Amino acid sequence: MLIEVRDLHVHLGESHVLQGVSFEVPEGGVTALLGRNGVGKTTTLRALLGLVPRRGRVSLAGTDLTRLPTHRIVRRGVGYVPEDRDVFAGLTVAENLRLSERNGNPRYELVYELFPELKTRGGQKAGTLSGGQQQMVAIARALLNENPVLLVDEPTKGLAPLLVTEVAAALERAAELATVLLVEQNLAVVARVAQQVVVLDGGRVVHAGDAKELLADPERVRALLGGPWRRALSTFILLTITGLGLGAMYFLIASGLSLIYGLMGVLNFAHGAFLTVGAYATWWTSTHVGGGPGTKLLVGAIAGLAVGAVLAALVELVLIRPLYERAIEQVLVTVGLALVLSALVEAIWGFDARQFPVPDWLIDTTTIFGANIPNDRFLEIATAVLVFLGLTAFLRYTRYGLIVRAGVENRAMVTALGIDVRKAFTLVFAIGGLAAALAGVLSGVYFGAVDPGRGTSLLIFAFIVVVIGGFGSIGGTAIAAIVVGLVQQYANYYASSGLGDLAVVLLLALVLLARPGGLAPKVAH
Repeated sequence: MLIEVRDLHVHLGESHVLQGVSFEVPEGGVTALLGRNGVGKTTTLRALLGLVPRRGRVSLAGTDLTRLPTHRIVRRGVGYVPEDRDVFAGLTVAENLRLSERNGNPRYELVYELFPELKTRGGQKAGTLSGGQQQMVAIARALLNENPVLLVDEPTKGLAPLLVTEVAAALERAAELATVLLVEQNLAVVARVAQQVVVLDGGRVVHAGDAKELLADPERVRALLGGPWRRALSTFILLTITGLGLGAMYFLIASGLSLIYGLMGVLNFAHGAFLTVGAYATWWTSTHVGGGPGTKLLVGAIAGLAVGAVLAALVELVLIRPLYERAIEQVLVTVGLALVLSALVEAIWGFDARQFPVPDWLIDTTTIFGANIPNDRFLEIATAVLVFLGLTAFLRYTRYGLIVRAGVENRAMVTALGIDVRKAFTLVFAIGGLAAALAGVLSGVYFGAVDPGRGTSLLIFAFIVVVIGGFGSIGGTAIAAIVVGLVQQYANYYASSGLGDLAVVLLLALVLLARPGGLAPKVAH
């Protein structure tokens, strides 16, 4: 096989786009990468080129490309036609082509044979060309060099029928000279040019085989690719459940933050470090115990939760307790502690991500209305629900819960009743550390790995959740976590990848303008 892809994972922001993609591309001809919108086809091509952070293995003719930078991958003979053409608008057609020259023997004769119009428009700025003409330039750049591999992303997207035919002919000619991995929605073009197909769904490969055999079976095509309404429904369900899973992790971190601030007035910027330390304790323990991935994960998680709770309690006793009523010093100490713990983790285990022990049943998917949902999403949601119910029961039905609820409203009066509220402080910190460590465990399952920056990245969104939900309100925190997780997923897909974070910040601004106190009052309920 010319190209081999093994267990490829890609995370864009908090979205797990590729979830263990594996496939092979034989030498010669065209292999089409198919699937519904948003399943990771474009991300797969970008991952092969190293344009996005990835985990897994990509090899070309037996050579591992995984750790090579993009420019070195291209120099090994990989041409790329991006989805949105990405021509240099301020350069002429001739300059676009000249910039692409790499090996000193550009194939201008081939390019002008396929696209004679480019020769006559050599002096025209590429930004003034039509969409079809720009697509010609994008394909010509990839064909100009003797690349044994071409990665072509939706070359007929938005083109008129006549141009679609011209581009299909160019792909057939290109396939005589190189191996083509093609992302394409037009099944008529796929039927004309492709010999093999690989179908993605939910960030995974769900089918691979002969192109003609698949396309000759309409029922099979509908089942794998679906009609417009079915694609829309399955995508919405996948985004919704993934957003709920992400919101579950936000809730686990934010619930501790909310209680700590509500009762104690402490903005704990070291809370993300509890998550990171708990996740690393889970990973380290799992590497030192026997059994399968399930046993390793369970034993590691118990150790990680214990470490998170003990670390949080020690932080409250040693660092925070002497600084009550001194808000600035508290902030400085927690920020410094976060930096120290992150540096300590990096010094001990390095900067590279560490593989998490994830059982096969969590990697597998469950199909709901055509959407293939990774099973770990259900674990994250169920865990958050149980923690929410447990915290609610603790606050309503235990004496310490009563003290916490009263302390959130009026801490001085609780002390005036002869109650040593400091014990409640330590307990709340320990509960918060345990919940953060639990989020660390689940984030390791969600992302498949743990890295030193995980706690910091998730803590940012946890603070947003706390502000939106209302400091001290577990119910408000739960609602806010769900809303933030869903908004992030929907915006990343339906608007543009990367806009999810901006949408969450805008949501925060709207809530602060309309309801400065958050969705719920400052009561731990």
